[in-house]
Amino acid sequence: MPETIAQWAERLRGANRITGRFDLHIGDVRVRVASNSDELLDKLRHYFRHFRGPEGGEVDFVVEAYQADKPDFGVEYVDWVRDPGKTGRKDAYADAPDGRFVWKVRTGMQFLVGDGIHIAVGDCLANDNQVINFVNSQYIAGLVDAGWQLCHAAAVVHGGHAVAIAGFSGRGKSTLALHLLGHGLNYASNDRLLIAKQDGGVRLSGVAKFPRINPGTALSNPHLSNILTAERRAELEKMPVEQLWDLEEKYDVDIDAAFDDAEFILAAPMSAFVVLNWDRKTDAPLEFRRVNLREREDLLGVIVKAPGPFYIAPDGLDPDGRQIIDPEPYYDVLADIPIYEVRGRVDFDAAVDACMKLF
Repeated sequence: MPETIAQWAERLRGANRITGRFDLHIGDVRVRVASNSDELLDKLRHYFRHFRGPEGGEVDFVVEAYQADKPDFGVEYVDWVRDPGKTGRKDAYADAPDGRFVWKVRTGMQFLVGDGIHIAVGDCLANDNQVINFVNSQYIAGLVDAGWQLCHAAAVVHGGHAVAIAGFSGRGKSTLALHLLGHGLNYASNDRLLIAKQDGGVRLSGVAKFPRINPGTALSNPHLSNILTAERRAELEKMPVEQLWDLEEKYDVDIDAAFDDAEFILAAPMSAFVVLNWDRKTDAPLEFRRVNLREREDLLGVIVKAPGPFYIAPDGLDPDGRQIIDPEPYYDVLADIPIYEVRGRVDFDAAVDACMKLF
């Protein structure tokens, strides 16, 4: 049985004939997506329509997505260490001499990552969101290797400048970002963004991915009324608010369809970073407070994000599935960026008003 990533890649290519491909330009990164499923390619072309580039020519990497039965790679997977506060099994991995096998526990999708090899295999049609994430993970890896810092945050753009929004788990960063889009702002990112010093300031780059939201966000925003069926909306409206906040049920938001004037702007100079630390159990008034990030390690812990199992550093694989994040580059990049902590009660209208003053 093959043992290396390269050997398994050749076996998969021999068993699954590529029927089509297309090219993407995500920022300065050129990506080619290839598959044995025309249906999957059509779905991905539509999803990445904002980033379609001229076909042909050299690319930075190729992602191959094979619609196929789950293969048995003959490896013993180990659970990837999840972020603090996260529970349940999500990712598992097995390292090979020339790369890594990654298994998505909940869906059964598997991935091969090695030198010049980026392959997704399994029921890609049913799990196209994971293929999309896989494409974006390679874009993220390229920027991380170039010295950018990865953040767990959303971002919106107005007047050519961006504000990032992070938050403690379940605090509504995506909900606030989508409320801001309803006030004429543009969209940069929902859950991952990268930051770097450039041209005397800080530049922010999102990823080529639409927001994925919980149903409570859809209920609270009239622009998202068509995401839920009338039947599901009626069911959700009967639920207690606390239950809605914790409900794990994801919906994609097509920015073009939901917001008439919003554009997908991938990158922009950064003006501020907002960290949501409000409390839905308090009646205290909302407060936007500027803070010194070096004095608030708890807030930095909310902002930083490890690249995850798809990422292999230039100096090799991370031991034991752990990616240790050095805080100093984040402190350095954000040294001159205003950082605001949001405390008090959850009040999206007041938060929108406060955020609008940051541009």
